[in-house]
Amino acid sequence: MLRGLLVVAVHLLLVPVLALTGIIVHSLAPRLEIIPRFGKLWAGAVMAAGGVRRRVVGREIVERTRPAVVVGNHTSHLDTYLFVHILPPPFRVVAKAPLFRIPFFGQAMRAAGMVPVDRLGRKEDIERVDRLRHALREGALLVFFPEGTRRRDGRLGPFKKGAFVVAIQEQVPIVPMVIEGAHRIHPPGSIRFRPGTVTVRFLEPIPTTGLTFEDRDALIAEVRSRFIAALPPDQRPEEP
Repeated sequence: MLRGLLVVAVHLLLVPVLALTGIIVHSLAPRLEIIPRFGKLWAGAVMAAGGVRRRVVGREIVERTRPAVVVGNHTSHLDTYLFVHILPPPFRVVAKAPLFRIPFFGQAMRAAGMVPVDRLGRKEDIERVDRLRHALREGALLVFFPEGTRRRDGRLGPFKKGAFVVAIQEQVPIVPMVIEGAHRIHPPGSIRFRPGTVTVRFLEPIPTTGLTFEDRDALIAEVRSRFIAALPPDQRPEEP
């Protein structure tokens, strides 16, 4: 509990300062990608306060593969700190709309070009995601958590189609980002942090060149199979 309270204190101290400074600098020099860089400071400080250690495997894959759609499994709020800290800018993320209502934090996300969505199937949300295609065309990474919500038991859930449709439409590769153990260190619905190590593993990119909309389900199945093979047994889907 004490670590959780320390994390809250770090948020309260850093978010207003970094967000406001980032918004001002971004308005003057947007190409500096200053908000993601400040985000790395914020995420690193939060994880240090929570006693979170990181083991990154395959970092060179995501560094050399861009533009690309990065898809990760989602079991904890810790996942956000991890990708913000690890991914090289520029990157953009498709995130739940409530995050954009957090004071300072939400304004910084909007200024950095992040996009709020409620459900990736809604027409308005698809139109918002369309805005991110420009970032892909300029060489950015586009980050999705295709399960759409955190999985409380840590097991891989069903994938929604939005990330895969965007990758096919833009003919960019998909890089799986496999997160192991985040739900044990920072469980969903709790402010508790248990000191420990999270492994983030980037898998080889899956090309989409030549694929069409009709191939989306096969692409999802291929990406999902790679996650299942890479995840530890207690994070794989339960057998029916």
